[in-house]
Amino acid sequence: MRYWVIVLLLSHTSPGLAQPGPDSLSDKAGKIRYYFALQTASLIGCNDCGKGKEITFSGAIIQGVRYKSFRLGVGLGHDSYRNWNTAPVFLSAGWDIIRQKNALVMQVNYGTSLKTWRYYPYDFQEYGYKETSGGQTFNPALGYRVQSGKMNVTFGIGYKVQIISDRYEFPSWYWTGTQYVEGAPNRKTVKHELNRLVLSLAVGWN
Repeated sequence: MRYWVIVLLLSHTSPGLAQPGPDSLSDKAGKIRYYFALQTASLIGCNDCGKGKEITFSGAIIQGVRYKSFRLGVGLGHDSYRNWNTAPVFLSAGWDIIRQKNALVMQVNYGTSLKTWRYYPYDFQEYGYKETSGGQTFNPALGYRVQSGKMNVTFGIGYKVQIISDRYEFPSWYWTGTQYVEGAPNRKTVKHELNRLVLSLAVGWN
């Protein structure tokens, strides 16, 4: 009988026998944990607001490590806009402002575009268009995370800035005295700053 009492006590106190929750003593002692999140979002905003607001789709996978109230990870996603698509790759830093079973969280994502391409609803492109490149992306957000065991759901609101550049080349010709010869093309770069309100929903595991 005494033996079973000892086993029962150990099963409730030993970290090797009982799996701690996110607010357990092991977390307070500073245990590093892996986390994973799948995020979907709506991007709301416009570049030509005379045509009305645009609501487009965004998705990302984020994974990294969690230490107490702090998270650090990397993410890869896809953002769609009316005329462009991007595949952002970014660093993600998060902090639990209020940390209980559920938490008020702050998250900041910063990175660049791994791939960027134009979207044309027709079979032809603009005259002189060559390529599109993506620049830096910045996305601060505030959210509320609901925890259930190791699974969680986070509702967030934030703001996203994505820099995109379209490059054009136009042919030029000059007269040699006997004929017209093609010269160096005239190059033009148009930079776009896409500012969007972000409403997000993320499902995670940690």
